[in-house]
Amino acid sequence: MRSTRAIIPFKGKLLDNITLTDAWTPIGTSESHFVGSFDGNGKTISGLHFDVQNTPEDSLYLGLFGYVGGNQDSEAEIRNLTVSGEICVAAGAAKSVLAGGVVAYLDNHSKLSGVVSTVTVNIQADGATAGSIIGRTNNSASNITVENCANHGDVTVNGTVGGILGQSSGSSKNMLIRGCYNDGTISGSDRTGGLIGSVQSGMDYGYGDKPTVYHTVVTDSYNAGAVTGTGDYTGGLIGENRQAQIRNCYNAANVRGAQKAGGLAGRHHSGSMEYCYSIGEVTGASGYMGTLIGQRGDNINVRGLYAIAEPMIGDGDTPYIQEKQLVRKIDLVTLRQLPEELNTNHAFQIAPGKTPILIWQAVPECQHPEKQKGFCLCGNPERRWNCTRQAYEAADL
Repeated sequence: MRSTRAIIPFKGKLLDNITLTDAWTPIGTSESHFVGSFDGNGKTISGLHFDVQNTPEDSLYLGLFGYVGGNQDSEAEIRNLTVSGEICVAAGAAKSVLAGGVVAYLDNHSKLSGVVSTVTVNIQADGATAGSIIGRTNNSASNITVENCANHGDVTVNGTVGGILGQSSGSSKNMLIRGCYNDGTISGSDRTGGLIGSVQSGMDYGYGDKPTVYHTVVTDSYNAGAVTGTGDYTGGLIGENRQAQIRNCYNAANVRGAQKAGGLAGRHHSGSMEYCYSIGEVTGASGYMGTLIGQRGDNINVRGLYAIAEPMIGDGDTPYIQEKQLVRKIDLVTLRQLPEELNTNHAFQIAPGKTPILIWQAVPECQHPEKQKGFCLCGNPERRWNCTRQAYEAADL
């Protein structure tokens, strides 16, 4: 049960890099969560360190921020920040572990933008949930945006894990993950994904001229870090998807899973997956294994998906998918020329000698002298390229 006491919104800006040297207490709890704005100002907080061998606590929330959540009157926002450090939890140290390098638990009316994590996570306690940036979102969270975020840290979890977000479950509404990527190595034992371990959302089915509305959308994002799962549902982008829309994304890394593994998703149970591709090798699965999807549900929407090898769907295409050619095998030469269908939403562009990249990946060339590096403004007015951090940031409000 959440506290009903008033919470005064915080507003702060980091003026310099900080190195943490003492034991860290995460900012925000379920009774007094963080609300307001924290502007990292392009700076780095390093030295974040948790080493849990044993604890009397039944539940652990580990991260720079423990519990973040705003309300209709005041959004919770963390922006333009890099966090480095490590989170280690021994086997049997706690009954429940929720960890995120930046935020352990993300609730309503929250936004993360321009956030970069190099936090290394190693959790051996059973049934943990973790991500290098966000551990988990609230089951009924609404109005959450995660954009222009990146993970470079390796994450190993005895449970559900994702490079950006460990798990989003329940009836989340109006949740958007956009312009994010992972290049850290991701390993888990249950629902393991390069971007997200598990997402379960809601959707309003369309009929007639009314389109289907997906309450969670993952778009314009990619994975470039190897993904390994020792249990069910291992995917280059998402371990298990239920009712979210995945569009304009790609996976460029290898995926190895014990059961139900896919280049894009280990299990695409329901929802939509459109205009994505995967070039990573998918191996190791004793159950369903596909270069795009390991296991599909009966009520899925797929369109414009490309892979360079077969089988593309581990448990087989439906007659409708086959008839409409909604998934396609393609050779690398043709893929590098950017198929028109893949670029339906004009999200990709050709990269010489490489497979297509997302439009936002083409960063402006730095014109600053080496000793005077600063901000290079890109053409998108909503964000800027920081050539010192090598990261996109939210533009000044």
